[in-house]
Amino acid sequence: MATLRVAVNSGKNKSGVKETLFIDSVVFGKTAENCDKYLKKGDPVLIEGKLREHKWESEGRRKARWRSSWRA
Repeated sequence: MATLRVAVNSGKNKSGVKETLFIDSVVFGKTAENCDKYLKKGDPVLIEGKLREHKWESEGRRKARWRSSWRA
């Protein structure tokens, strides 16, 4: 198993500020081994699978994180 954090540039918001979405992705088996062996920070990747949003509240602030999981 390997965990990747993928950064996605999602354009600009209404204020003109560039937004980046970070997605935690979990991979398994041979795919995890290959990610560990061949990928480094900044490499482009293609992810196919389920994308889920996880929401919670901490110290009175709403937070959210996107997660994906896929298998080869």
